[in-house]
Amino acid sequence: MKRFILLFLVPLLASCVGPGDKGIINEPAHATFRDNQLCVIVPIQDPIYLSTVQFAGSDDSAFRKILPPHSVMVQKGDCLPNFDFKFNENINYTLYYSLVEVGTENIQHYSVGFSLKGQHVLLMNGAK
Repeated sequence: MKRFILLFLVPLLASCVGPGDKGIINEPAHATFRDNQLCVIVPIQDPIYLSTVQFAGSDDSAFRKILPPHSVMVQKGDCLPNFDFKFNENINYTLYYSLVEVGTENIQHYSVGFSLKGQHVLLMNGAK
């Protein structure tokens, strides 16, 4: 019994977020159409590198990609790449992007939720 309790409690306690932990804070991204393509824009001022991408649809479609360090740079106002993922109408999507500040190891996390209706992006509650 002690072994069971130890095996259960150690991983539980080791992974709990405490008062000193930052945790992951998602900043809002924005989704729109630009040049007849879905365009996701993040509110940045300085160039930043794309690190990871994750898309999830309410139809169980999904996409994940980890990029090599410093391989994709994003400038202010750029559309983030969607890697030719097929977005369909009337499906709710949530997109997550992790970006690394140039010259640092600071990671920023952005997300946006939306569905498509023709050439219109319908943002989910809380999305910008």
